[in-house]
Amino acid sequence: MRRAGIIVTVLSVALCYIATSGTENADQTEPGSLVAKINWVTVQELTANAPIVHYRLLVDGKVKDENRIYGDYSNHLYLAAVPSTSPFGNGAYIHMKIGKQNCMLTDPSFKMGPDNNMQGTIEYTYPKKEVSIEDWVTIYKVAIAQREKTVRCLEVQIKGAQQSSAGDVLKAAPEK
Repeated sequence: MRRAGIIVTVLSVALCYIATSGTENADQTEPGSLVAKINWVTVQELTANAPIVHYRLLVDGKVKDENRIYGDYSNHLYLAAVPSTSPFGNGAYIHMKIGKQNCMLTDPSFKMGPDNNMQGTIEYTYPKKEVSIEDWVTIYKVAIAQREKTVRCLEVQIKGAQQSSAGDVLKAAPEK
């Protein structure tokens, strides 16, 4: 229940941001997929060129969690990256809403901020609202860098499905 409350709160804040951001100057640079950055919480919204059928979490290049969506396919995604504390440590919690599906990726051992004063955090959000997903695509990334070298890295990736000419989902794109 608490996780659902976090998702609702973050999405509510993001929607308020969207509603108020329309009053700003039209000649500002597009923010890409980034909807809001509130304290340590990052919210982004994406529309893919195909239904999203897989999503996964990589830590230091290794798959930590991978899931598939069955039915209720959608090409629309909201993502909220939330650094948090748990009994297991200061972890990374990625809340996603893909169509009507609530999805979550976690790594309680990955601290989303630097461990000391010699480190910095580099955060990546997809540079556009539209994403092409024929194969795995990184849509969110946090890298912990020390002396301009990445020492830890967390990535969220999505993968699309192949479609028939009628728009039906045939199968997940082949693994590579």
